[in-house]
Amino acid sequence: MHYHYLLAGLPNLENDSSKPVPDLEWLRGELEEQLTASDLRLIDLVSEDSGDVQLTEEQRAYADELSEPAKTNFLAGLHYARGLKSANGFVRQWFEYLLNVNNIISALTCRKHGWDIKQQIVGEGEVAQLLRTSTLRDFGLSPIIEDYETIAAIAADDDLYNRERKIDALKWQWLEDHSFNHYFGIEQVIAYWLQVKLLTRWKPLTIEQGTETFRSLLSDLKHGTENVEI
Repeated sequence: MHYHYLLAGLPNLENDSSKPVPDLEWLRGELEEQLTASDLRLIDLVSEDSGDVQLTEEQRAYADELSEPAKTNFLAGLHYARGLKSANGFVRQWFEYLLNVNNIISALTCRKHGWDIKQQIVGEGEVAQLLRTSTLRDFGLSPIIEDYETIAAIAADDDLYNRERKIDALKWQWLEDHSFNHYFGIEQVIAYWLQVKLLTRWKPLTIEQGTETFRSLLSDLKHGTENVEI
């Protein structure tokens, strides 16, 4: 399903500083009117967080027996597992990227403070396994994760506000890079929705200020990772 008219009619998120960040409630209404039911469910899926996970009775009973952070990580694991099972490849890649970024930052933070890394890693797969077991400086991930050094630079920032801004800059760039070739498809709609959510986090920035900030932060990161020590 292509959404030529929908995407063509949405405010430009890159260069039009005269318009405010689109209101999420308004945008949601537009999507509900024009997306198919299955595509709207994809929007719902990428909008969820671990607190929205619907638990079975068995999962709820198990979660109630866990203490923190095990309970939070259990719920997060279920959340990512759901996204990784999506029939849409773009959505699967997005969840995998988020999982890897969050796990890498958690692992580097644990290593920096001498905490138990294994307790903080969520999910399974090659990246999670390496983070749990490897003693290498980069956990053996540099050949696997293209943005590893950039993510490491983010983890090294002790300012939590700046770190969140840099993480969002990284997400913004990923969405642009991976939705570009999906011309007028649901993937571009999902990317637009998620980018608006990122911009909304940092209101009252204008669209131009927001995108310039994200791009500037990302550029600084890419040119500032050579001297990062974790």
